[in-house]
Amino acid sequence: MSSAVSEWEIWSSVHRLHRQHGKEAWNFIADQIGTRLLAGDEIGVRYWRDIEDRLRRLSYGGSLH
Repeated sequence: MSSAVSEWEIWSSVHRLHRQHGKEAWNFIADQIGTRLLAGDEIGVRYWRDIEDRLRRLSYGGSLH
């Protein structure tokens, strides 16, 4: 995974996760972060934490549309 992920790519991932997993997206993200922490994948952890952050923003009044 590249270390330079655009804001557009992050929001695209958030949209896809929200559509595919609904409320379970939080659990999916937590699993992804945990897997990458155990693997020592700092870039992957950062990516999934960025996704988690954007989903949190969306959950507190944002919109995908």
